Amino acid sequence: MYENDEFELWNLTPDSTALTGAQTIFNVLGRAPHYRLDLSDARYPHEVGQIVDGKWLCGRDESSEPCLEILNQDAGLDRIILFGRHDWTSGYEITARLCVTSWTHITHNVGLLFKWNPHLQGDGSCLPAQWSTGLGYYYSLSKGLRIRFGHNVHFDTNGNKQGDYVLKEKPLSHYRYLKGNIIKLSLPLLKLVNGNSNLAVNPFSQIIPGRQYFFRMLVHPEKYTLTVWEKGKSEPSPQIVVCEPLDILPQGSVGIIAYNCGVRLYEFDVSPINDIERKEAHG
Repeated sequence: MYENDEFELWNLTPDSTALTGAQTIFNVLGRAPHYRLDLSDARYPHEVGQIVDGKWLCGRDESSEPCLEILNQDAGLDRIILFGRHDWTSGYEITARLCVTSWTHITHNVGLLFKWNPHLQGDGSCLPAQWSTGLGYYYSLSKGLRIRFGHNVHFDTNGNKQGDYVLKEKPLSHYRYLKGNIIKLSLPLLKLVNGNSNLAVNPFSQIIPGRQYFFRMLVHPEKYTLTVWEKGKSEPSPQIVVCEPLDILPQGSVGIIAYNCGVRLYEFDVSPINDIERKEAHG
């Protein structure tokens, strides 16, 4: 059914390079950037993608819709599952539908990965010291939505981070962004009054737990765009547009990142730009 299919096999032992070999990839037709998540018969997440970190499960939500899932009790740092091929370059669009079930820490993020490259794998208790990937995602300690990529990100001998580029960011909800900032600014006062400034979650996160959202990312040499909207609402114009992006990552896989949250992934599609243009031309 599939031609020249292969996927990367990752070694998850601590302090080793993740990439170790190649096996069959699921739902990838040839070498073009084309993928559709199909959970209809999947019992295990490794049947449809490649787990890098986290206890991903094939589950069902309250309405019995199938999903890939990180349970709230399994939330933590950089829960990542990948799809597609490591040699995908550019000229495609990613669309995902997901639901954050719970934020588990005031610092959190969720969204899309593109041009993900192998890096040293930890034990799940700390972040990698060196990494290279692109991200189109929501991040709680930023304005909200952002497009970012890292190229050989690391700390130099003076403790300065190198290779980390935020291309653009913008709130998903200006109201919730402002209210969230008020909460953050109140933390020193909480410490002064209560002797404790710990806040498990920010009630004004711009991605609201329990609601489903679409994330759409265009990856093209001339333009990156990120569009996020709630299911049931009309798709807006892209919130973030980066023309002629700094693009020094030549290729890599695509996937999902979930940081300090429970999450359900229902849809994940990748389409080449020429397929999208054909559909638009035919209405």
